[in-house]
Parts: sequence; C-alpha cells; structure tokens
Amino acid sequence: MTAENDSGFDFPEETRPGKNWVDELSWYLLVLGFIAILVAGLCFFLFRNRPLTYADFSIDANTLGKYLMMFGLACYVVGRVLHYSRKLKRIKENS
Repeated sequence: MTAENDSGFDFPEETRPGKNWVDELSWYLLVLGFIAILVAGLCFFLFRNRPLTYADFSIDANTLGKYLMMFGLACYVVGRVLHYSRKLKRIKENS
C-alpha cells in the first residue's frame, strides 16, 4: 500500500468478487430513482394547489411531481433489471 491509499477502505479489484461497473450503475440508478420518487412525493404534498414560482419561469408542482415520479420509477426499474439480470447471469455461470 502506498501513502495515498493508506485509508484501509480501498480494495483491489481482485478481492471484490463479482463487482463491476454494471453492479455499481444499478445501485446508483436505484438510489437516484428512490430519491426522485421521494422528491416527487414532496412536490405533491407541499405544493398541492400553488405553482412553484421563480423569476424566469413558473411551473405547476403537480406537473413537476409527475415528471419526477416517471423519472424515478424508470431509474428504479432499470436499476432492478440490471441487478437481477446480473444475478441470473451469475447463477447460470455457477451451475
């Protein structure tokens, strides 16, 4: 180990079996989808009858909530599909 990697939390790629960029992407998509769904719920709850206003634009909170909900669900579903497809691929390789 070198001085800059002396934290103890950096694992070499060889010691993490089965981890690759698809696993990390699916995890990030799941988290992003969950956060987008929470923010959409917050938009639906807090700004039910009032538009969100800013100096340059005005957007209906329900419309923003719908878009965030669709984005969140899409990210969540894609993350789950990636996770389970990798899981099924590993099961096929091991059997």
